[in-house]
Amino acid sequence: MKHIVVIGTEGSGKTVLLTVLAKRFGHHEPKRVFMNPTGKTLRFVEKNWNTLNEGQWPPSNTAGQKFIDLEWRCQTPSGEEMDLHAIDCAGQDLRRLFDDSPPEALAPLAEYVTSAQVVLFLINPSDFIGVGDKDQVIENHVAIKEAMDRLRQAGRRCALVFTQSDLHQNLVQKHGNWRNVARDIVPAVHGGHLAAGDVAVFSVSAVSDTEVANTDEGRAVRVPKPDFQSTGLDEVMNWIVTSASQAADVRQITQQLPQNTQIGVPPQIDPVPSTTGGSFAPLVWSIIAVIVLGFLLLTWLGKPCPACEGTGRRGYGILSVQCGKCKGTGKIGFFSK
Repeated sequence: MKHIVVIGTEGSGKTVLLTVLAKRFGHHEPKRVFMNPTGKTLRFVEKNWNTLNEGQWPPSNTAGQKFIDLEWRCQTPSGEEMDLHAIDCAGQDLRRLFDDSPPEALAPLAEYVTSAQVVLFLINPSDFIGVGDKDQVIENHVAIKEAMDRLRQAGRRCALVFTQSDLHQNLVQKHGNWRNVARDIVPAVHGGHLAAGDVAVFSVSAVSDTEVANTDEGRAVRVPKPDFQSTGLDEVMNWIVTSASQAADVRQITQQLPQNTQIGVPPQIDPVPSTTGGSFAPLVWSIIAVIVLGFLLLTWLGKPCPACEGTGRRGYGILSVQCGKCKGTGKIGFFSK
């Protein structure tokens, strides 16, 4: 089975993106991915989808709580089928997940994340631009950089996804494209991973139609409009299934390795037996024996000599035109016929 992980700091839109992806690709359409959910996953998707269409955002995940393992049976436009798993975890856990000494309670989450073949890093530009708490911006930047460092070193396929892109089109107009936006707001991530073009960059708007509403506390916030539209999902989903289908199942590979093999360290392979000795030598001697026997046999083949009426042995048989006795003279020893 293939594992994908959607990670990001709190408020980056992980739950919303997973919900909308599952809903938009939850029915058959020509040349599109079809995501067929399990019962638990269907419950997660429908509950959050109803919340969005009621003009509210799904509640945030609680730090340290058990992550939600979602599962789909996916069919690609080419007809390939794969089991796709994804997790929805608290954004606060990302900051502690890749610490030098992460909490023991996060061990299952860490194992799941590091075993995933495909990782989506979500960034909400609003968490980096115009934020009064500069220390929080730094912590978000560090968390994403450390996570991407660790996962890319382990060979995972990573992509950076900007969320709420409909609200930040001015950034694209200013910088030219989203990769350049990353260079401006997360420069260490850009310099370490995006500049060389090895990490894909996408922009999505899972909920592109919003309106301003007042909370119970009197604060003005943006909330989803009923029957909202989405943009950018096809590109992300196509990249997910393509990357997942090309990636090896890390868990299956590690189970086949010797117990003392470390991930990322090439296993020791027994040398190929030498072809100059050992089991190859008997084959050489067998071939030589066959050739010698063949020459001996051919030595005794042939027609009687017309000159001396000898046996017709011709030296090396068909390789000689002379009689083996009279050498073509008709004379044998000191006598002649």
